[in-house]
Amino acid sequence: MIAGTELKHAFERPERWAIVAVILSILICVFVVTTRFSDQGVIRDAAALATKLRQVDIEIGQGMLDIRMSRFEPQENWRERAFRRFDAAEKALGELSNLHKEDTEALQTAYGTFRAKLDRAMQPGFGDREVVDLTIALRALSGTIDQVGFDAQNIFDDLALQQAERFRYVLGAAILLLALVGAMAIRSARLRRQAAIDASVSEERFRRFFEMSPLPKSNVDRHGNVLAVNRKFVTTFGYTLDEVPTVGEFRQRVYPDPVYREQASAQHRKLYAEVEATGDSASTELSVTCKDGRVRELVVTVTPLGDGFLNTFEDVTARRRTERTLRESEERFRLIFEESPLPKAYVGTDGTVIAINRKFTELLGYTYDDIPSIDIWLQRVYPEPAYREENSRLWAEKLAGAKPGVTLDIGERRLACRDGAMRYMEITGTLVAGGVIFAFSDVTERKHAEIALRAEKDRSEAAREEAEQMRGRLEAALGAMSDSVLITDMDGNYIHFNDAYARFHRFASRAECPRSIADYLPILEIQAPDGTPVAVNDRPLMKALAGETANDREFRLFRKDKDVHWLASYNYAPIRDGDGHVEGAVVTARDITERHANEERLRDSQAQLAQAQKMEAVGQLTGGIAHDFNNLLAIIIGNIELLLPETDAKTGEMAHTVLRAATRGAELTRRLLAFSRRQTLKPRKVDLNELVGGMTKLLSRTLGEHIRIETRLAPDVDGVVVDTAQLESALLNLAVNARDAMPEGGTITLSTRLTELDADYARTREEVVPGMYEAVSVTDTGTGMPQEVAARAFEPFFTTKGVGKGTGLGLSMVYGFAKQSGGHAAIYSEPGRGTTVTIYLPVAPSDVDAVPRKYAETAAVRTGAGELVLVVEDDPDVRELIHAQLSSLGYVAEVCEDGWAALARLSSGPPPAVMLTDIVMPGGVSGLELADAARKKHPGVPIVFMSGYAEGGSALERIQADGAPFLQKPYTKAQLSEALAQALEAERG
Repeated sequence: MIAGTELKHAFERPERWAIVAVILSILICVFVVTTRFSDQGVIRDAAALATKLRQVDIEIGQGMLDIRMSRFEPQENWRERAFRRFDAAEKALGELSNLHKEDTEALQTAYGTFRAKLDRAMQPGFGDREVVDLTIALRALSGTIDQVGFDAQNIFDDLALQQAERFRYVLGAAILLLALVGAMAIRSARLRRQAAIDASVSEERFRRFFEMSPLPKSNVDRHGNVLAVNRKFVTTFGYTLDEVPTVGEFRQRVYPDPVYREQASAQHRKLYAEVEATGDSASTELSVTCKDGRVRELVVTVTPLGDGFLNTFEDVTARRRTERTLRESEERFRLIFEESPLPKAYVGTDGTVIAINRKFTELLGYTYDDIPSIDIWLQRVYPEPAYREENSRLWAEKLAGAKPGVTLDIGERRLACRDGAMRYMEITGTLVAGGVIFAFSDVTERKHAEIALRAEKDRSEAAREEAEQMRGRLEAALGAMSDSVLITDMDGNYIHFNDAYARFHRFASRAECPRSIADYLPILEIQAPDGTPVAVNDRPLMKALAGETANDREFRLFRKDKDVHWLASYNYAPIRDGDGHVEGAVVTARDITERHANEERLRDSQAQLAQAQKMEAVGQLTGGIAHDFNNLLAIIIGNIELLLPETDAKTGEMAHTVLRAATRGAELTRRLLAFSRRQTLKPRKVDLNELVGGMTKLLSRTLGEHIRIETRLAPDVDGVVVDTAQLESALLNLAVNARDAMPEGGTITLSTRLTELDADYARTREEVVPGMYEAVSVTDTGTGMPQEVAARAFEPFFTTKGVGKGTGLGLSMVYGFAKQSGGHAAIYSEPGRGTTVTIYLPVAPSDVDAVPRKYAETAAVRTGAGELVLVVEDDPDVRELIHAQLSSLGYVAEVCEDGWAALARLSSGPPPAVMLTDIVMPGGVSGLELADAARKKHPGVPIVFMSGYAEGGSALERIQADGAPFLQKPYTKAQLSEALAQALEAERG
């Protein structure tokens, strides 16, 4: 107030006004000069900093544009220009000064992030995604530069204010008055100047940000007028500001479809309303059509700006296309995986089963809950521990070196289904993101077919895949095949054939083979199996060329130039191209001549086996009948012999008639036993030539004068071990049959020879053991027999003679005798050409000596002296008969009904003088077992065995080895007395 008054007074006083004016002028000049210099320095510093920052921003923005241009014009050096601009920007950043440490670090961090993304974007595969990331980094860098400029301006403003304050303090009171007078003017001027500077900087910053923005932008007022568009707007949409002066014009151009234009306009209006209501930015997504016709998907962001709006357009076309492609790819993958005709499973890298498709569940039976992990999966589909371990190791080895996208061939494996059934699968695995997709191809039917084929044909499976890939492998595989293989073109010209083809067609080598079907017609005739010629068009190759397929077609082939026939089995099929047209044929053939012969031999063998089984069954039946019949005959004969001394002449004659009939019945049972190989034989070594030669006189007298007897004796025949009486009986039976076959007379030839029956002969005749045999044959020149009659000749009771002229047991006895002697009997006959029956007997071992033959046995009845005879017989009638016979012979008889009763008797009573026992008895204890037990209790007790038949050869061998007497039922009283006497004499020594 005082200063103002003084100043007022000074102004009111002129003399003082000049002094005051001079002083004030000087002070004002000093003040002005000082302030000017100070303000100019601040302004210069601020302008220099703003220029540097603008240079950095411009260099980076231009470099970004050059990077984009390099994508469209890769042949130009845009990238080199861009990097020069980035280097200049980096250098300018390094030259910045008067900045706070925080601002410097912020600029370096933002620029480092931008440069790192730039380096990654410059790698191969630079695309839209990298451009988007780089653009985001550029926006962050531009924002940082703007913020640093704003902070620096504030700093310089503060510095200028501080200088002004210091200036006022220096002037002190001297300028206080001037400050009071001009404070408002000066302050107003400074404020205007500062506002101008701020406005200039802000406007320049917005202009640079707007113009250099990597995103399309437009400035719109509230009346719909487009005030400005940036350079990116023009390059993106193709429209300049003159072409889209209003929002309506813009929408008219970028939304050509009226319906979509109305929808888009509604979205715009809604967006502007939201921005006006909230004061914040808002976005929406729309599809726009550029001037060049391309459709882009944009995110439109509206930001309030003074009395208008700032529209920012972000191109998300590539991103949306990528998202759609990804969704479509995922959907395709899901559909392909789920609807695949092959079972598939998606397993994660941690062993978790992520998914299985419907076909997997249908074929294997497992649901997702059944196999949540690979470990449980392996346990279920590979229940065998060893096989599971093998598969686990195989899977691990296959997956160890797998690469993404490469299909792994796991191979063919055997899997257990949920219901326990086993299936063969060809498994492949493909490594994908997050795991492995396994595909399973069901080859069970093919595998079973391969196994059946190998079992049936006993040959290896050809490596078909390798044969298709390499011709060399094909030739090697075909060359190794035993089947003939031929491949021709449509004209019948040979493309390839293997070595087996040459052998099959009776050529020495492939070089001799003709090269087309036309060359074969003159030399090869194809016939049906019955010999009927096959027309050319009906041949296998022509059928295949006509499009037909067949397997196992049999033909008879005839080589005209070599007069050779053989049987063949053909498989043939056409070869078709991709359109299904026949372009050739493949024919395979196999020589089945030997197979047919083997099948024929097999049928013969089966027939002979059936015959042998039938004969064996009949033999068992007749043996059982003979056993029971012998017991009956023993009772009849024994009782007749007991009755004869007490009968008169007439009754005695009747008894003798009954005895003769019973004797003939015994002869009949002997023949039955001979056929069933259960007769008692007394074999010894005999010279076969001597025996046959000694029978000629007997046969001449027996057969009559109209039959001529001839002998053909081989000198190398040595000896056989045989029951001579049975052999003579067999030869006599054969001679009588031969005579009956020659009612008008003829010749009977008896011949001997040394021969070998080999394994092939024995294979079809069960009773034959391969080895050396001495054969004796009886051959006649009679009527002979058809083959079907000869096949039944050895059957018991089968005869071609009339009623009452034969029993049908003669040849049956010969057959049984030969088999029981370890040999074989065979018959050969043809109608009108006679019959030959041959008996094969094993050659006698060299260490067996011949024994003299006893031609007669004593028939005198030898009585006993009251010796105790223990009789063991299961048939009560036979027991009673033996008791009566022993009593009449002077022995004391004690009878037991079975082996158990006899054992009890031997344990409780005195030892018998001799034990007479049947061999075959019910109850579980046979005669042989009873004899062993009796000798343990009473060593040295003599035993006499008796039987209607012997149960197998081993029982007879055992009896003969012990030297015990043997009675064949039915026997006479004299034979019984002789056997008992021999047993007692042997015991007494």
